[in-house]
Amino acid sequence: SKTYGPAPRTIAAGRPPTDRNERTGLLTPPGKSSAAASRTLSLLICYLIRNRRLGAALMPPCIVTFRLPVIGPDRDFGQMLTTTPLARRLCAMDERISWFPIAERASLAPETQALFEQLDEKLGFVPNVFLAFAWREERFNRWRLHFEDLMLPSEGLGRAEREMISVVVSMQNQCLYCLTAHGFAVRALLHDPVKGDRITLDYRRAGLSEKQMAMLDYVVKLTLDPVTCTEEDIDELRAQGFSDEDVWDIVEITAMFNYTNRLSSGAGIMPNPEYHGMARG
Repeated sequence: SKTYGPAPRTIAAGRPPTDRNERTGLLTPPGKSSAAASRTLSLLICYLIRNRRLGAALMPPCIVTFRLPVIGPDRDFGQMLTTTPLARRLCAMDERISWFPIAERASLAPETQALFEQLDEKLGFVPNVFLAFAWREERFNRWRLHFEDLMLPSEGLGRAEREMISVVVSMQNQCLYCLTAHGFAVRALLHDPVKGDRITLDYRRAGLSEKQMAMLDYVVKLTLDPVTCTEEDIDELRAQGFSDEDVWDIVEITAMFNYTNRLSSGAGIMPNPEYHGMARG
């Protein structure tokens, strides 16, 4: 049978594919079933059609004959493209993550490359804000160290509260990237996806404590109308039990996320699609 497109490259462990898929005419790696190969190719074809890189009329007959049984008559392309990790990867693989250059990993310092490898192992991906910012590597490293220091929990201001600040600031600024990435962080830290989403979308109706509400009300004021902030605002936070160090951190985290919101929105940084489904269980 005729082969459409190049055969896959060497598969894991350096073993070249040796078997030919009888239905598609494509080479498949040893030990892989024809059904698995067919499904992979189906996903790729759907991705190409969705992105208008391959017209349906140009699909060879052998692809049409196996594609429908794999997808199934009760599943449309949209459903199929959002129900498997591979499909999600295919859909997003050519999405621009920034309006600015993206540095090649090999061009980055060994420490940055090692960081990205650690994130790949831990999360399964590198956050796009890191990829987008790394082309200005010195500034990226200074920003990251400051950011990570700010998000370290203290006795009076835990990691969850710090992430609450992040999403409340980001909601005021309508920052797609930070709402998506830090919305995941809030869900994960609270172990409560419903409450996490409610804090992100409308913290006033999320069942928060009086102390948390006072903190977030001040965060909104500092974000939207900073010129009206007074020492009385600080005194109110002290009255809620926040130390001066905690209040300073509230101010600084608010400032940090107003900065990252504007950087992300101004650079057109898109969130990793994986974030949308994380910490939902």
